[in-house]
Amino acid sequence: MTQVYPTHDDTSGSPSVLVRKDADWPRIGGQELQDMLTIESASLEDAPTMLDIQRRAFAEEGRRVGSLEDGQQIPPLAESLESIIEHIQTQTALVARDDERIVGAVRGIVTDQACVIRGLVVDIGYQGRGVGSALLQALERKLAQVSRFDLTTNMLMENNVTFYERHGYRLAEVTHHSPKRIPLAQMTKRVAPAISGA
Repeated sequence: MTQVYPTHDDTSGSPSVLVRKDADWPRIGGQELQDMLTIESASLEDAPTMLDIQRRAFAEEGRRVGSLEDGQQIPPLAESLESIIEHIQTQTALVARDDERIVGAVRGIVTDQACVIRGLVVDIGYQGRGVGSALLQALERKLAQVSRFDLTTNMLMENNVTFYERHGYRLAEVTHHSPKRIPLAQMTKRVAPAISGA
């Protein structure tokens, strides 16, 4: 199991997360990915790359769904750069870097004791190598004060639900985006919030 540990960025004092070596971690070209991967808080300069990765990562899902009843694309493809910038400024946004290159991102929107996970995306060339798992774990550690994590994922993509189930998320409800009746899994994970100052 990959574990993440909080560290501190020397320049800003803001927490970042480094991924520990793990014997099970996949290798890229003979080098273990975790030797290169750093997860840290996103900066405003990261927003365009985050949006680009999101659009490429959701392209196949968008192709399967087609346009919605109002002619719009699915929300991850229709999301604006301004929305991502707002989340970086007001919520929790993390990026995974392979050296200097951003290869994945995730956002957490906290209301009261619940966090809604948004935009967990991994660059196409890095998918299936544990980057998404590392980002999800990093977000959960960074937001350890919440008691529940919620998310919505499209069930047309065969591996979406099982990915989150492997990380302790449970299917709470299946809803449908009408009139196309696109099945959406509403998933949740309850956790014991960390006690402040402990």
